[in-house]
This record gives sequence, C-alpha cells and structure tokens, in this order.
Amino acid sequence: MKAVKFILFLLIFVLIIDRTLSSMIFSVHQKTFTGQTGGKVNNLFKNYEQVNLLALGNSRCAQHVIPSKISDNAFNLSHNGLSLIFHTGMVDQVLSNSNLQIDTILLHIEPYEAFGANNADIRDIQFLSYYHGKNSWITEKINNISRFEYIKYALSSYRWNGKVLSIINNWRKSRFESIPLRGYKPTVYNPRDSLRLEKTSLKVGKIRERKTVINKNFRSYLSHIKNITNSKGIKLYLFTSPTYFENDFFSETAILEDYLDSVNIDFLNYTSIKYQLIFESKTLWKDNFHLNNEGAEILTKLLKKDLLNSYTY
Repeated sequence: MKAVKFILFLLIFVLIIDRTLSSMIFSVHQKTFTGQTGGKVNNLFKNYEQVNLLALGNSRCAQHVIPSKISDNAFNLSHNGLSLIFHTGMVDQVLSNSNLQIDTILLHIEPYEAFGANNADIRDIQFLSYYHGKNSWITEKINNISRFEYIKYALSSYRWNGKVLSIINNWRKSRFESIPLRGYKPTVYNPRDSLRLEKTSLKVGKIRERKTVINKNFRSYLSHIKNITNSKGIKLYLFTSPTYFENDFFSETAILEDYLDSVNIDFLNYTSIKYQLIFESKTLWKDNFHLNNEGAEILTKLLKKDLLNSYTY
C-alpha cells in the first residue's frame, strides 16, 4: 500500500514539475521577438491584426521577398531550411487558430519536394511541436512520425525539447535587438560571394534522376492549404524562385506547373531561361540559390507586377 502511495505521489510530483516548467518556458517564449519559429510568429501576432499578403517558404522566400516593396501591410513569415509540411502546419495555425485577417498567401515551393520521397522531411513538423495538442493538423502529423510518438507528449514540457536554450537566447536578444521590418532581413551584397557562383549544376552536385510523378504528401499538403484558404476567402499563390544556374528545376517546374494548373492553383514560375537572363549578374547573388537584397528587390518587383495582374493591394 505504501509503495502504491509513493508511486502516486511521485507521479503527481513529476506532473506538477512538468507543468510548471512548461508554463515557465511558454512565458519566456511569448516574450521572444527574435529568431524564427518563435520570434517571427510572435512579431506577426503582436503587431498585426490584418495583412494584405503573407509570404511563407524556406530561405529562398525569406531572403527573396521584401514585404514593404509589395504592400504597406505585408509580412514575410518564412523559415530557413524548412519544408512544405512545416509551412502547411504554419498556415493551418495562422488561419485556424488566430484572429489574423489575411487577403493573400504567397507560398514558395521547391520542385524537389514535389518529386522526392513521400516521407522526405516529415520531421520538420516537430519545429511546431509547441502547438501539439492545440492544433489538430499539427498534432496528427507529429503523432504519425512514429508509433508511440504521442506518448512523449504526455509530458507537457516535452514540446519544448531541444528548444529551451535557443528560446532563452532569443528572449535575451529581444531585449536589445530591433525586430526585422515585416519579417524581412536584407542580405547585403559582398564581392566575395561572386567567387562561389558556378554556372553549371555539375559543379554543385550530381544531377538527380528526373521524376514525373507528384508524390502523395506534396499533393496532400497543398490540398489542405487550398481548402483552408478557400474556406477563408483568401487568395493563394505559389511560386518558385530563380537559381543562378540551370538545373533540374527547369524541367521539373514545367511538370509541376501542369499539375498545379489541373488543381486550379496559381503558380508563378521564375526558373525559366527568361528569368535566368534577368538575374545573370553575379552582383545579385549570395550563392547559387539565394539572391542578395539587390536581387531580391528585382524579384519582388516582378512578383508584385504578376500579383497585380489578377489581384489588387
């Protein structure tokens, strides 16, 4: 009997400590306004009740779309290095679990995600683990990572696993660093960057075997985003940024464009030879895949023009 009481006491004690620690970390997280998966989102929710355009994607959206050049009330919510499953979860959270009013969503996609393996980068959804149990779509995708994944989240503090030090560090920075205007931080031109640029994809990496079938997860994520945006009356645009050199994107985006047209999703494709010529100057690039601020200004101007052809800001 004493053993049972001790175990119960220990469990209650652990749960109290767990909830207390989780609550403390959450409080610090809410005061964080630098960094990406915390600070950028907090910045958006704290300072905006409505945005004309919300841009999302990986670093090729974060560094390429200048919100202030599109609208006086636009925001770039991109997160470096993260894939479509993360951005889908982010869209779901913003549209389903906040009061933010949005007119248009501009989502950057990479062709290799459409033609790659179904389970590629599925663990990126764990960067949204603090929404586990609060957002049904994110919770489902996290639980699907492994058979017993949901058990880990029985402890509330587990959602902060691996994030505590970065949260504290970003909270500290938030006290004296300014918040990037509308989520965009310019990449300044450096003459040394041009030395790394190569015209041929063979020098960047082995050319992958070209595929023509859009994978199941890619279709599922886009379908989910389309359904949410349609239900909210939000205009959805997808786009793919240019690269400095010709690569698989040139053939794959053509196939991707046909697919997106078949499901009635607007797609702005900036990977063709036409745009390669526009961005041929080495002074516009940070590396083979990322424009600097000067290049971003040119691309953003093109984006605004193409968006204005069918929608008014």
